[in-house]
Amino acid sequence: MGAEILPIDTYYPLRYMVLFLIVVAVGGMGSIAGSFLAAMGLGLLETAARYLVPDLATITYFALVILLLALRPNGLIVRTQ
Repeated sequence: MGAEILPIDTYYPLRYMVLFLIVVAVGGMGSIAGSFLAAMGLGLLETAARYLVPDLATITYFALVILLLALRPNGLIVRTQ
């Protein structure tokens, strides 16, 4: 879906695979609504970090993701079985 916006090269899947996995982990396994909320929230977080602290944006982003996963290890929305 992002092929029109993002550049496609031979390493396209590998470049964004970590971000895709982070969205699923933060959103909660099996939760589409959680993944959507995580994608929106993490996108806003990454954009804000790049705008506010450009030199430390990546470290700030990953530190906040680690903190969020430490506080809620099952994700934002936990799917019950």
